[in-house]
Amino acid sequence: MSWAGVREDSSFACMTEQTEIGRILKTIDRKIDLHRRKRAMLEELFKALLHKLMTGEIRVGELGLVGHEALSPRKPQELLNS
Repeated sequence: MSWAGVREDSSFACMTEQTEIGRILKTIDRKIDLHRRKRAMLEELFKALLHKLMTGEIRVGELGLVGHEALSPRKPQELLNS
């Protein structure tokens, strides 16, 4: 029996390889955790912002996004031509 990357004399990676695999998996776990926490924070920020917009506490123009092409106010004729 011979597969690429698998030793014939052992079905397990050597200790050095196992240690490296463990280190890589821990790094991936930390990155996944970081992204989960970041997503949760952004979801909370979205909910808070949406609440403020829906209650009229703030207006879209106050968000500093007016310069963004998709959010800039357009005249009715511009909407018809787009």
